[in-house]
Amino acid sequence: MDQELAVGPAEALCRQRLQPLDGIMAIQFKVLTVAIPLWIVGATTAPHRLISGTMLTGTVIVVAFQVRAGRTIDSPTAGAHAYRRAGVAFLIACSPISLSAGIPAWAAAALLITAVVIHTAGEPRHSAAGFEVSFALAPQHPTGQYLGVFGRGAGLAEALGPGLLIALCITWGRPGWYVAGAMFALPGLAAPPAVRWAQHHQPARQRRPGLLFAAVNLLLASSRGSELAACHPIHGFFFRTALAVVRGRSLQSRRSQSIRIDGSRQRSSAVEPIETEGGTRMVTSRDVARLAGVSQSTVSYVMSGRRSISPETRRRVEEAIEELGFQPNAGARALASQRSQVIGLVVPFAPGADMTGVLPFIETITKCAREEDHNVILATEDEGAEGLTRLSDQSLCDAIVLMEVGSKDPRIPVAAGLSVPVILIGVPDDPAGLYCVDLDYALAGRMAVDELAASAHDRVVLLGYPGDVMARDVNFVRRFLRGAEESAAAHGIAYAEVSPPEISRAGAEAALDEALTEPGSGDAGRLGLVVPDPQLIQPTLQSLLDRGLVPGRDLSVIGLCTDRTAETSTPPVTNLSLEPRDVSRRAMRILFRLLNRESVPAQSPVELVPPRLTRRRTTLPAR
Repeated sequence: MDQELAVGPAEALCRQRLQPLDGIMAIQFKVLTVAIPLWIVGATTAPHRLISGTMLTGTVIVVAFQVRAGRTIDSPTAGAHAYRRAGVAFLIACSPISLSAGIPAWAAAALLITAVVIHTAGEPRHSAAGFEVSFALAPQHPTGQYLGVFGRGAGLAEALGPGLLIALCITWGRPGWYVAGAMFALPGLAAPPAVRWAQHHQPARQRRPGLLFAAVNLLLASSRGSELAACHPIHGFFFRTALAVVRGRSLQSRRSQSIRIDGSRQRSSAVEPIETEGGTRMVTSRDVARLAGVSQSTVSYVMSGRRSISPETRRRVEEAIEELGFQPNAGARALASQRSQVIGLVVPFAPGADMTGVLPFIETITKCAREEDHNVILATEDEGAEGLTRLSDQSLCDAIVLMEVGSKDPRIPVAAGLSVPVILIGVPDDPAGLYCVDLDYALAGRMAVDELAASAHDRVVLLGYPGDVMARDVNFVRRFLRGAEESAAAHGIAYAEVSPPEISRAGAEAALDEALTEPGSGDAGRLGLVVPDPQLIQPTLQSLLDRGLVPGRDLSVIGLCTDRTAETSTPPVTNLSLEPRDVSRRAMRILFRLLNRESVPAQSPVELVPPRLTRRRTTLPAR
């Protein structure tokens, strides 16, 4: 038996050590569409409209040079060298991005455009190298299965890349860009020896020439341009114009040459071709239906999950899909269903926004979307109602998730009138009939004070939110404050609210100065501090320690934050969990029921997730 067939495509791929290298490097595709826009908004003085400029620059370069780059990469060795050059380009590009923080706007804009040019110059090489290496080293028989396994690396990059880049480049800041650059460069440097190793251990086989030809690279340029075009209206016009020129040149050049694989004309695909009397063709859902003995519509229902199918029928269809190596074409499916297969996520990126707190929402929403075969496009809340209208009217997405909702948010009436389903993470004063999912902040406020009352505290001080957050009138702030105040009144405990001037160590110091000089602070009674802003928890703990006050010995501190933040604080803080992943999962579950026109359980359109209290080292024991 052929060695490749004996070990199987997945094991053969692991043996060649190429999937993880390509998967890690594929995270670079999210630099332009996720990391740089967030960096511009949160870390630089560059104008926000530069986001469109960077994406437009990237679109121009990819559309213009993808086909040209692919023509020079015609062997695994050439693909390996292209990986290396691309990795070096990505590393170099990270330096001017990092340096763009904290400098004048014009200098930041110049550095960012320079970085985009350098980064995008490496992108066509990376894309072309991935196609050439994956096809040229694929086993001769189970090619489709092999390429499907190879593509899992890019799939993981699609799902995990945004979260990883946000954690490195946005949360960590300038040093994170250098780490990200090294993360791209190291797989590129490792590619040449990995490819040589794979070629050396590859069983003897007939070489298939020219697997990466102009049509594949044109497809890459088309996909990249379409993704970026979705971010701004002008990109759509420019991309279609530029792509038409490239497509015309590509077709003209292919009139004089016919690329034949195993004696028949064929285009690249991640599925195994079927032999016919007239040559070969790609597997379709009709072939799956014929092998499984069912109708073509049944195959569609099994893949979409939108109708109940008997276990036996589902098993036959899944076995046929596995045997034929069938992978549905996303573009064709979108055309047939009149859907974009994209969920719009409007996220808060205002100055001082807690990106560490936003990250679990983005990660979970992206994961839920991928489980339903959808992608996620990010939009910033500063676009306001116009951004929602653009997402809907231009058919950029099938549904919208709206985060950080204001109590009297002007976007709500617009969202209620859109043609696509909209779900809110947050509860405005008037949801206008929209479904809302959020943490029960009023209950969280009550639980925090109840915990302190149960352990015989005499006084509670809430280190609240700074003035700019209060001015935005974010819906959860009022709910938490109201719940805490109601619980203190019910228990008859002295209660006060102190607002820090800013979210920083200095802000925590100022708030503590006021909290510790409140009337009654000199009494011997027990003091409990409640800190609802996650970004203020560690500065508060450190400021107390610097004053000689040890949380858990001299006073109690309860924070409102994720469990991860609570566990990594010094000392680990007793917390009420924000439950971001549970909130996100519930929101996406309702969203897809609305999107698929399934019945939503008859209940209130507002679903509140109860918080969870975890006692750690910062609360006094009961007496």
